[in-house]
Amino acid sequence: MILITGGTGYIGPQLVSELQKDKEFEEHEIVLFDSLRGRFDYFDKPQKGYQVYEKIEEEFSNLRLVTGDVRYDTHQIEELVDEADYVFHLAAVTGASYSNDNRKLYWKTIFDGTMNMFEAAKKTELEAFINISSCNIYGRSPDGKLTEESSINPINTYARAKASAEKIVSKRAKKEKVPAVSLRLATNFGSQEPELGGTRYNLVINKFVKQALERKPLTPYGNGKNWRPFLHVVDSARIIKEIAKSDYESGAVFNAGFDEMNFRIEEIADRVKEEVEAEMDREVEIEYKREKDPGPSYQVSFAKINNQISIDKKYNLEKAISGLIKHYEQGQEEIREDWNP
Repeated sequence: MILITGGTGYIGPQLVSELQKDKEFEEHEIVLFDSLRGRFDYFDKPQKGYQVYEKIEEEFSNLRLVTGDVRYDTHQIEELVDEADYVFHLAAVTGASYSNDNRKLYWKTIFDGTMNMFEAAKKTELEAFINISSCNIYGRSPDGKLTEESSINPINTYARAKASAEKIVSKRAKKEKVPAVSLRLATNFGSQEPELGGTRYNLVINKFVKQALERKPLTPYGNGKNWRPFLHVVDSARIIKEIAKSDYESGAVFNAGFDEMNFRIEEIADRVKEEVEAEMDREVEIEYKREKDPGPSYQVSFAKINNQISIDKKYNLEKAISGLIKHYEQGQEEIREDWNP
């Protein structure tokens, strides 16, 4: 059995798709363990976790949903992990910029939830335990590409909780010989394929595309000079799956992404403007919000993971933006149909 925590979230449905396309995993039952409290904005149609599950249940077979909370349901977690061959721990509260206003929620979900999952994992024999961390833990770092050995500088509660959980998982996995690995994902973006759920619009590229298509100006914070690595949600799921198949060392940590996907935010805004103007034949404005905190800034090296697994990205920036535009158009058609049954 394959267990995915946070399975109805942004990455979870795409990971289900990738696993069921792979001969190594296609016969496994997949169990999604989720509180169903998450919510996506599908343009004008908010979707909750159970609605996402209904969509992916129609798409895939050999799938089961178990409702629960990684913060508290330790007995349920132990029973599920004991049945599992692979555990993909995706459950978290996302939106780093909001985390300092919700410290307890973020800390308990990310740190306590990860500890609960790891405690269950150490009591059984697994093929792989994949802990999802984040490049956000690098915070504001000097120029130059950061490796897994670089100092971290988490500047919000989300990043501090991720960094603390990752540190303990890595240390204990080595000592207790648990086959656990942590992936510091680059900033996810893009729409899923096929359309398995909603799209998060608190992610900068997705947000810019949505602003442009709604004929609003793009609003980079600060001067737009801050760096960020990006990773399409489809490529994110592909990397997670391939790492689970690889021969990694217990306690290993990998930056997860592609070197050529490091961009300054100002360049992202310019590229979104160009793509939307070309595809939609409309003018797009950019208005820098210089008074706003631009948040983290870091460039990341992905050499280590690309030595571990052989994988090429499926989505570059242009293809991903085009996909988001099509996703928007499809969403608008569905909204119109709802208005005119």
